[in-house]
Amino acid sequence: MKTLFSLLAFFSFSVAMAQDVIESELVPKDPEAGKLLKQLADKHESYTSLKFDFVFKMSNTDGVDETKEGNVLLQGDRYHLKLGEVTVVCNSKTVWMANPATEEVQINDVSTEEDGAFITPTQLLSTYEETFKYRMEGQSQIAGKNVSLVRLYPMQPDSKPFHTLQLAINPNSAELIEMKIFYRDGNVFTYTLSNMETNVPADATQFEYEPPMDWDVIDMREG
Repeated sequence: MKTLFSLLAFFSFSVAMAQDVIESELVPKDPEAGKLLKQLADKHESYTSLKFDFVFKMSNTDGVDETKEGNVLLQGDRYHLKLGEVTVVCNSKTVWMANPATEEVQINDVSTEEDGAFITPTQLLSTYEETFKYRMEGQSQIAGKNVSLVRLYPMQPDSKPFHTLQLAINPNSAELIEMKIFYRDGNVFTYTLSNMETNVPADATQFEYEPPMDWDVIDMREG
């Protein structure tokens, strides 16, 4: 995923960062936002697995505007993600990123990937109370649905590659409709979810990846 990143013009980036860092230091844990986040987390935790399609958009003020479609199957800390032609598979310990365009597979430890660009709903919803401040941002409409917007700010901003998350949640069904991630390099990643299926049958083999024999394998795991 890191290959999707690009830099923002220095002045615009510096102004935006200064505003968000100051704001995040002052934002408390808004009870209204906390209640909605807990409803979302409790509902997500009740699922044995989750499958959905999504539209991924990357944009910044440099004029970059890139959109791709994808889908993902989630089961706890494991996932099988397809974004465009790229496949990312995680068995909770190891992450494989396969790119048929280059016939290359990169292998990482999960600990390395957790600091990167891809954030699963499981990772977010299981740690938000300990790691984020949050507040209600208002109401909006996304994909024809009325949603409540919740903004989250890391308690330790320097430990994350992003400075702000924004979740669009259907307040009636406690479903995540959209996740927007504002990165420190000026990129904004938006995941808009659709066609959600819950408790989808899944087995361990769907979260393992065997690279084709003639592909290059780059193993970046420690040890």
